[in-house]
Amino acid sequence: LANYINGFNCDSTKDLRTQLLKVQDWEHDYDPKKYYDFDWVKHTIFSFVRLYESGNLKKIQKEAWYNSHVWSLIDTIFDDIKTLQVIRGEAANAASTRRKNIDRVIGSKDIITRAFTGYKCDLIVREEKPEHEYADEYGVGETAVHNLNTKTIEEKGIKLPKVMKDMLDKLVTSNQNESKDLSVFGIQTAGLSITLLAADKPTPYITRITKIKDLSISSDVSHFTRSILPLIVLIWQFKQQILKVKNQVFSNQKRNYPKDTSEWLNACLNHDNVVAMPVTSTSTEYVNKRRKVDS
Repeated sequence: LANYINGFNCDSTKDLRTQLLKVQDWEHDYDPKKYYDFDWVKHTIFSFVRLYESGNLKKIQKEAWYNSHVWSLIDTIFDDIKTLQVIRGEAANAASTRRKNIDRVIGSKDIITRAFTGYKCDLIVREEKPEHEYADEYGVGETAVHNLNTKTIEEKGIKLPKVMKDMLDKLVTSNQNESKDLSVFGIQTAGLSITLLAADKPTPYITRITKIKDLSISSDVSHFTRSILPLIVLIWQFKQQILKVKNQVFSNQKRNYPKDTSEWLNACLNHDNVVAMPVTSTSTEYVNKRRKVDS
């Protein structure tokens, strides 16, 4: 795959189209299970060639335009994974919803409090499951137009880390309360810029947020090699890391239900030893409002 990507080390749309028209060996007997990533690379590059030819990358566009024309490669990279789906359009984060409502009970005197909704995100990568089942979430994203405005900075520095912590906490419970080697990922896109974040747990009670990479798409096709090709590698790695975590969780779940022995049935109804996670990401918004009123 790396050699195929490097074949598009070009600096003009003419050279890129020439390379795209070359029929590859994998195209003669195409098998999506084996060669989907090759096909994704080819169609992603073709879409960028058309964007460069139209000149639209040199114009300021709306947020929806960037999502559908530039960042659609994030949505399509998972098309061959039937057990994952990419949700777009201000979807409520299930892990945050669960955390906000975990202490919600029927009161003895007062009416039960209204259910809270989790953070609404522009992009969520989650399991493909029916609505009545909880679906583990592995990636989250926010989109904007400008890279340095207040909204973008707050989403990248506050909102995304909070959502990623909620997702990782829930993923730990799905992974038999084991946090080792588990990660979730966040993507912030702003115009033609992208930032990839990762969250992991070096210890059970600490969530670490790491900035993996910042990239920017050049509006000049002469910078195609240093601009688009690293982006393709970044999104491909985003997919591979999510699949790695997903497979690890699935493997750990199966390990507790071995086929060669029935011993696990003797303890299957016992209480789980759940690690009590401190709710450190609860918003202080309402507390601040009360303080303002009191003062």
